[in-house]
Amino acid sequence: MPTPTRRSVLGLLAATPVAGLATALATEAPAAAGPARRPDGDVVVRDLTVPVRGLPAVPAYLVRPARPVPRHRAPAVLFLHWFDPRATNGDRTEFVAEAVRLAARGVVSLLPQQGFPWTGDPVGDARDVAAIEAELTRLRHALDALLARPEVDGRRVAVVGHDYGAMYGALLAAGDRRVSALAALAPDAAWESWFLAYWLGYEGPAAEAYARLFAAVQPVDAMGAVATERPVLLQFADDDQYVDAAVRARFAAAAPAARLEVYRRAGHHLDLAALADRTAWLDRVLRLPG
Repeated sequence: MPTPTRRSVLGLLAATPVAGLATALATEAPAAAGPARRPDGDVVVRDLTVPVRGLPAVPAYLVRPARPVPRHRAPAVLFLHWFDPRATNGDRTEFVAEAVRLAARGVVSLLPQQGFPWTGDPVGDARDVAAIEAELTRLRHALDALLARPEVDGRRVAVVGHDYGAMYGALLAAGDRRVSALAALAPDAAWESWFLAYWLGYEGPAAEAYARLFAAVQPVDAMGAVATERPVLLQFADDDQYVDAAVRARFAAAAPAARLEVYRRAGHHLDLAALADRTAWLDRVLRLPG
């Protein structure tokens, strides 16, 4: 969750998805022209839009096996990206390469572009809670679109999120039992933490009053609710300037049943060891073939 550069977010998100997709797929194989990109013979990446009544539509990448999949046989993953207005992958491109590798093994993934705070800054009052709730509505529609695909097995659906994406993933999973497993990478425990640190700067009573606004939507509470009944993987780094040991301790206390891993000498992006662990965990919870 690097320090945002105000309003640079809009231009970056407009410019980077296609370029970021090409970069992400470059290590897999050349992408074909046309609406569906084939990074290799086994996988198709398609750019689509999920409509949401009364809210901005959700641009998303659908990543699926190229070969036909029998009805209700494909496990699914909803990938929720991180926030960094200066990064080329601070948008829906973040997990494309990971989704491509999963699609080669039969998994269907949807990678939606998120809106708040990517395209709008926190303002410091109850409108920020409303913006989170609106974003959750958009993500529920994205999940609906993924589960509506005839090949998807609705009993094997994971959410994988990083940073703000992990925080939204916790709320989404807590409110929707169709999510059967959750992997959360470097989330913060409370919405107000980064909003105050990087946008608003409130202190004292003003900061305390602002924090109380989020009581019903805190990620740490949602994570605890999910972990009591479904598999949860929490991945943190020990050299993360945005998520410290105290935050990790809050998640450990709230979700003792979760698997919590801390990666030594890794930063907020995590590392290849975290990717390997997450891949093995998804293999298990989605029951992928060996």
